[in-house]
Amino acid sequence: MAFSHIVGHELIRKRLQRAAMTGRVANSYLFLGPDGVGKKTLLDAFVAALLCEGEDKPCGRCAACVKVRTRNHPDVVYIVPQKGKKTISVDVIRDVIAEEVYVRPLLGHRKLFVVEDGALLGVPAQNALLKVLEEPPQYAVFLIAAQDAGVFLPTILSRSQQLALRPLPQEQVMAYMAAHYPALSEQHPFLAAFSGGCIGRAKQMAEDGTFLQLRSEANAHMMSLAGSHPAALQGCIAYVAGLSEPERETVLACMIAWLRDSLCVMVARRQDVTNQDQLYELLLFCEKVTKRGVARALDALLALERGLSGNANVGLAVSNALLSVWEELHEEGNRCPL
Repeated sequence: MAFSHIVGHELIRKRLQRAAMTGRVANSYLFLGPDGVGKKTLLDAFVAALLCEGEDKPCGRCAACVKVRTRNHPDVVYIVPQKGKKTISVDVIRDVIAEEVYVRPLLGHRKLFVVEDGALLGVPAQNALLKVLEEPPQYAVFLIAAQDAGVFLPTILSRSQQLALRPLPQEQVMAYMAAHYPALSEQHPFLAAFSGGCIGRAKQMAEDGTFLQLRSEANAHMMSLAGSHPAALQGCIAYVAGLSEPERETVLACMIAWLRDSLCVMVARRQDVTNQDQLYELLLFCEKVTKRGVARALDALLALERGLSGNANVGLAVSNALLSVWEELHEEGNRCPL
């Protein structure tokens, strides 16, 4: 939980640590940034720091830090949806206000209210929360994490300190992966690039054997689509259509990355390639296709990705999109020239 163990985000780390040490703490903080960028890690460290009984906050050793780490601290309230619900309703917020907000802390000087996914707060729930933020008890601190500030009402934003966490440089992610996942050294450049600078994502991919297998299968299918055997198309359609929804999202993301990498190779920007460990295979792929064909095939996959997110018929959408990819890679498309 120590701030020193958090990779990157130096200015925000120092700001939060200074607030915990000096006691000059706002009543509401918004931790904003993409998934895996470190929002929850920073939030957890700040929670521990605000309740820590040691001198170097958070010390990680005192009774308060141990209780925070095990989620047993009575002065930390996690606001979550009701059982069976997908959003945090206004009734949940009203119950928290009635039962918790105006009850003073039991052990420390502050009482913390944590929402780990602010996107679950609908407009009615935010309006209920706003009533507390307008005149909060001095001891109450709200800590809310979300991907984007756009999910919040302007009035919530104006009453909160916004902490925008940016993706880390690729080199920083690679250094972390080298220290913690040395066995995957060949894939460190790919994991750092594909994660978008988010260590949490890179860790998840490294630890998920299914992801690495899906990536390998996606790249193999892209290579086969550039070949001359028509059976490759039917095999690819059957493969993608037969995946579960999360697996399909991963495979399409890998296929899209492959085509983007191919364009980078074709315009002599190999330093921007995500699949650095597959550079030789990309060169072979690029020998069989044209820049225009790859660009149009990429358009087809991006359209498929959008269509599937909009509840399109999976089998039909996958079949049509991959047929377009095949035609464009083989210069058999019937669309008008660029």
